[in-house]
Amino acid sequence: MWMKTEDARQAGSRLVPIKIIFPYAILTLLWIYTSNNILALLFKDSSSFKGAEDLKALLYVLVTSVILYLLFRTATYRLRDSERKYRHLFDNAAVSIVEEDFSKVKEFFDRQREIGDIDWREYFQKNPQAVRQCASWVTIRDCNQEALRLTDRKSKDEMSKTLDCYFTETSYESFKEQLIALANGTTHWDGERSIASISGEPREFILRMTVMPGHEEDLSRVLVSLLDITDRRKDAKTIELNEQRLRQIIDLVPHFIFAKNIEGRFVLGNKAIADAYGTTVEGLVGKKDEDFIKSRTQVRHFLKDDLEVMRSGKSKFIPLEPITDTEGRTRFLATTKVPFTASGIDSPCVLGVAVDITEYQQAQEALAQGRHFIESVLNATPSLIYVYDLLEKKNIYCNRGLTDLLGYTQQAIEEMEKELFDNILHPDDYAAVMEHHQLLAQDGRVREIEYRMKDAQGAWHWLRSRDVVFSRTPSGKPWQILGSAEDVTEHKQLENKFWTLSYYDAVTTFPNRTLFFERANLGLSHARRGNISCAILFVDLDHFKNVNDTLGHSVGDELLKDTAVRLAECVREVDTIARLGADKFIVFLNGLEDAQSSQHIAERIREKMNCSRMILDHDLFITASVGIATFPEDGDNLEELLKNADTAMNAAKDAGRNAFCFFNGTMNDRAVARMQIERGLRGALAKNEFKLYYQPIVAVADGAVRGFEVLLRWFKSDGTLVYPNDFIGIAEETGLIVAIGEWVLKEACRTGQKLHTMGFDEIVMSVNISVVQLRTDAIIPVISNALLESGFPPEFLEIEVTESIFIGSFDASIEILQKIRDMGVRVALDDFGTGYSSLSHLQRLPITTLKIDRFFIKELMNEGVEMAMTATIIELAHHLNLGVIAEGVEHDHQLKNLARKQCDYFQGFLFGKPMPEEQALAFLKNNMEGNSL
Repeated sequence: MWMKTEDARQAGSRLVPIKIIFPYAILTLLWIYTSNNILALLFKDSSSFKGAEDLKALLYVLVTSVILYLLFRTATYRLRDSERKYRHLFDNAAVSIVEEDFSKVKEFFDRQREIGDIDWREYFQKNPQAVRQCASWVTIRDCNQEALRLTDRKSKDEMSKTLDCYFTETSYESFKEQLIALANGTTHWDGERSIASISGEPREFILRMTVMPGHEEDLSRVLVSLLDITDRRKDAKTIELNEQRLRQIIDLVPHFIFAKNIEGRFVLGNKAIADAYGTTVEGLVGKKDEDFIKSRTQVRHFLKDDLEVMRSGKSKFIPLEPITDTEGRTRFLATTKVPFTASGIDSPCVLGVAVDITEYQQAQEALAQGRHFIESVLNATPSLIYVYDLLEKKNIYCNRGLTDLLGYTQQAIEEMEKELFDNILHPDDYAAVMEHHQLLAQDGRVREIEYRMKDAQGAWHWLRSRDVVFSRTPSGKPWQILGSAEDVTEHKQLENKFWTLSYYDAVTTFPNRTLFFERANLGLSHARRGNISCAILFVDLDHFKNVNDTLGHSVGDELLKDTAVRLAECVREVDTIARLGADKFIVFLNGLEDAQSSQHIAERIREKMNCSRMILDHDLFITASVGIATFPEDGDNLEELLKNADTAMNAAKDAGRNAFCFFNGTMNDRAVARMQIERGLRGALAKNEFKLYYQPIVAVADGAVRGFEVLLRWFKSDGTLVYPNDFIGIAEETGLIVAIGEWVLKEACRTGQKLHTMGFDEIVMSVNISVVQLRTDAIIPVISNALLESGFPPEFLEIEVTESIFIGSFDASIEILQKIRDMGVRVALDDFGTGYSSLSHLQRLPITTLKIDRFFIKELMNEGVEMAMTATIIELAHHLNLGVIAEGVEHDHQLKNLARKQCDYFQGFLFGKPMPEEQALAFLKNNMEGNSL
């Protein structure tokens, strides 16, 4: 609560003095004058009485202390109760109320007055900047809930403390009038102003300013109330326009259309009846039939029918009634009369439509028109028209539009009577509609309400109704409501759909970028004000594109939904999760104690994703990489934090994926270097900057060369050598690896065919294939074309894949590898032992060769667990009829151990480093001649 403690003390000081001091003084005097007599009765001798003086003083202090305590406690309770009542009334007021402090503005007024007399209006006209300055001096002390809603704030803590934060150009003009009033000593000011709302939409307000009593001298407490009357104005304009249109329609009708009140005076008439009475439409209103018709019998007959309609509340059709016009001619009319209320008239009225049926040839047509004219007019309008009886609690009329919409007949609606709302009104709207009827009966004003009604098929329709009490009983009691409604169901649905599409992701139902930015910026503002920490987590699914490309977008979407559920389980309710696009999610962590808190959440996310998931009968293993940027350490605004979190996420991917990483300054340098590599890659093929190197694969038993592993090297135009570890990952992420891989396959097959032509017809060419290339069946025609163009036999081409190919969908990967095997091409599983394969997976893989990762080979220098594991892998491969190649052999001791464990082949620096094509050919010739290690 923003009420100053000084104000509370001032209120208390005004309440306490009389109600506390006066009773206290009376009780104290009573004690002084009666205490001696009481003591004298208790103590007979003078010596005892003298000692009792001390007791008297002690009792005086005790009694008066108790009295003061009780009196002050009573006063305090009343003060608190008064404050609670004031607070309740203030917070729950239906209008926006803001308590403002103009004390600094008052000081400004006083300084200006010291200079001399001043015309404040002229002063502010010449000094518009003074108005803005004054607005920045006005501080907001308090506001109620309606003011929070008007300013789109959730709590008072979010309210800006100065008035200028909420002003637009139109607001300053209104504020200037307030300043002029205050400067001239006015304590109350009100008026209507057009002010732009927070969204920029012009709104109409009734604005009232009041200086609170006792603060006229310092202007420290000023109450400003704002009542939004924009919708009321729009409704008034709509009603006025509709009345004008109705007036035009009525005047164009050749039949008599009129309305009379209970006194028999015309309140409405069209041009046809005015012409028949020899007057104008204006001259007709306020007059009676007797002012125009000479026959008293006809006048009494008209009045009798009118009263009957008004009192019964039911329409009446008079098939034939005579009327004498101003020329003395008798004309015969067929008249329909219905009860209704004219605008601004409280008493019941009758609306009549009379058709002239004097001419016999027109009699039948005129009769039908007279009987159905009113309903035809009402049925022709696009609005849904009805009349509701407040006393009987039932609908007494519905036009065709309403009955068609709900699928009920007029008779069925009437038969429902009091059960109408119980049967077809939505339960959640029942109380609001009943209250709406009560308010209509109380003030008789036009009121609008939205509610839902169920049609005969059980479907709900949203209706927006404008109702007015148009008929009252002779005693003045509200009787009937005339309502005009429109079906806004589609509008409501579009509104909800637009809201959802504008602010939420269609797949995950998480907030989208727009809503995330709004919430995150609010969170950052709160963090700045409260000097607290917050963080951005950038979450990217590893190898998600592999799922989309191999299994389709339906599986990908279900995987995203599952990821969304898992993310929601990792964060708090105060945090915000959004899908940024594709497989990227961002999380805003509100109000963190320290950076360690964000680390715990990132670890929970990593653990939640690091498991197998069954998605649409597919067993998927998709991990996540998380980047973390904290406020204020890693950025002061949302854009900077997002960029740095993205950089940290890329660093987590570079570190091997399935990890989280905090942002630091060196990541920017790596990001720049990464961009340079990507830029260079895009032109490397065209510039012929790639070159293939060949590392021999040798038989362990006799040293004969089995073939070569083809390795890619990138020599930039400036001569710089870029190794595969520095650019292959980037090429995979950008998709450039597809074109590069196709070139490598063709070159490898060309070289292999060249060696076969030279007589080395048993040489196998091993080519590494990226996970990206194997996502779809597109790799099959690439391999086929490379073999066809070069003439290289497929049985001597070996495709090397890593275990990461099985991340996402194991079954889909097996299907593609089987198609490669069906072509006669060999398949080797590279880096075995460090990835995701299990023994059950290994049995199903259509592979011919197993390559043991260099990590195990490095440890062969020492006898131990690694030696046993290597032996186990070799034995397992032989049981599965697979050839075994050991990578990274650099020492004789490693080779001897491999020979002892019956490994088939090895490659490494011990026998040969990767070399260009010419050196590889020379190496091969030397090996064939020596055929030994």
